[in-house]
Amino acid sequence: MYVDLRITDYSGLSRTNPFDAGVSATGNGSIANSSVLTTAAPSELLFAAGITGNVFTAAGSAFTDRVITAPDGDIVEDAIAASAGSYNATASLSSGTWVL
Repeated sequence: MYVDLRITDYSGLSRTNPFDAGVSATGNGSIANSSVLTTAAPSELLFAAGITGNVFTAAGSAFTDRVITAPDGDIVEDAIAASAGSYNATASLSSGTWVL
C-alpha cells in the first residue's frame, strides 16, 4: 500500500471563494467519468483527481494530464471552462475499478 498524495498549485483563483461546486463518481471499466458539473461563469478551473485499482493512462478530452502517480497510477487533470455550462471529466485507464 502507498500513500497517495498529489499537490497542485494554481494562480489567479478567487481568494474569497475559490471553490464553487464538486461532483464525483465510481465505476469499473476503461473510462472513468466524473458525472456532470455545472459552472456559473466562463474561465472556471475544472480540476479532476482519480484513483484506481489499476493504472490511469491518459486525461480525458479537453483536459490536461498534470500527473499520473508512480507506482499506483492515479491521475490529476485539469481544464478551463470555455463558458458557463455543463462539464464532465473523463480519464482512460487499464480496465478496473476507479473513483474520479
